[in-house]
Amino acid sequence: MDALYREVRRIRQVAEARQPDADKDRRIEELTLEVRRLQETVARLRGTSAIPPARPSRREVSLSHLS
Repeated sequence: MDALYREVRRIRQVAEARQPDADKDRRIEELTLEVRRLQETVARLRGTSAIPPARPSRREVSLSHLS
């Protein structure tokens, strides 16, 4: 049983260590989309809409039902 408890504790530590990375990745995606939208706005205001419209990432679309 001790080996099982050690393994569960190790798995929990790995999962907890990875959590901040997932938050960072999500924040990077959000900021990237925001920058893209700002670029679109600037291009539209300048009258040059050469930048294609920003689209949410697949992950954003799949997670949109959670917010």
